[in-house]
Amino acid sequence: MTASATSFTIAFGKVARTIEYREGTDCIIFAFDVTEEERSLVLEHHAMHAPRPPNYDQAFACTKQFLKLRGYKVEAAGGAHLPAPLTEEEAGGFIRGQIHRSLPPSIQLVAPPVRASFRDDHGSQWNLWLTAELKSGPHRGHKLVFDDQTKQFGVASDANVFLGFWGSFSQTIEALVAPGKRAKPAASPHAIAMRRRDPTADRS
Repeated sequence: MTASATSFTIAFGKVARTIEYREGTDCIIFAFDVTEEERSLVLEHHAMHAPRPPNYDQAFACTKQFLKLRGYKVEAAGGAHLPAPLTEEEAGGFIRGQIHRSLPPSIQLVAPPVRASFRDDHGSQWNLWLTAELKSGPHRGHKLVFDDQTKQFGVASDANVFLGFWGSFSQTIEALVAPGKRAKPAASPHAIAMRRRDPTADRS
């Protein structure tokens, strides 16, 4: 059973009680549960602390509509809509509030921050704030990025490949400049979770 439009498809997943939303090379998987009422389902949001791709709200709404068109009564559960994106001024203010000590000399702050597009290893697009860049060392060009929806900081390569979230501003700075002490990327339990890897590792 598949629904399609000019840019996306929706189909029940191979794993029981899942449904897949595909847009280009992206795939977002939603779980659902059945209720005691006939042809009634509960469609579950991803956890609010989990990073969500830019098209998440559209994917959820289209998936819900897909089920309704097939005669199901659908109830949403497990999360609310994401907050509105921050303005440049708001993002800059939040980022400045995370800086509690002098930055390492190899880090150049991008002020004001710049909204930029990145892609992860799964081909999913992420619209993130470019916050700082590594200006020296063997991994020069790696970037510190900020997601204003989840308030997490992460790392992107010099080729604008998003490598994952590392948590707070200080944890991410540490991941960029002190590989021996870095924290591991934060868990990403949603369907297009990035591969966990060293942000300064050479890419093949």
